[in-house]
Amino acid sequence: MGFIPRDGYYPLCALLFWGLASVLIPKEKWKPLFWYGLVWGFLAGYIFIWIFGFGFHLFEYKLGEPFKSFGVCVWLTFAWIPAIMIYLYDLPSSRVWYVYPMYLIVFALASASLDQVFHAAGLLKYYHWNPFFRFIIALFWFWWAKLHYTKMKEQN
Repeated sequence: MGFIPRDGYYPLCALLFWGLASVLIPKEKWKPLFWYGLVWGFLAGYIFIWIFGFGFHLFEYKLGEPFKSFGVCVWLTFAWIPAIMIYLYDLPSSRVWYVYPMYLIVFALASASLDQVFHAAGLLKYYHWNPFFRFIIALFWFWWAKLHYTKMKEQN
């Protein structure tokens, strides 16, 4: 992808996820899922970067200007909104014990893979970081999002 400037990967990633969401999720499901995407995608992404990037100084995103807010590239956190929406919309309904754990692992692996792609592109500098850490954190992140989503669905 040499024809795209490196800092163009951020908006490209966000637009890719929004495009996927528009293809995979029916429009009538957008409104109920958007709030979860905002909380578990946008807000949780900010918190993740603040804690692990700034707080523990484990990694740093590069070339996010002029779209940085509080030191975080907004395109990245913006891309998490549709990613969480897709994750929650496609939650497996199967009662087979291994289906959801496999689904969870696939999404956590995708998150860790994106971490590695941004690192290889020179947009994510590792100090004391490894995509495996992202994988473990993403397991819990997606699991908590599912718990919140299913609990709220049960209450409604």
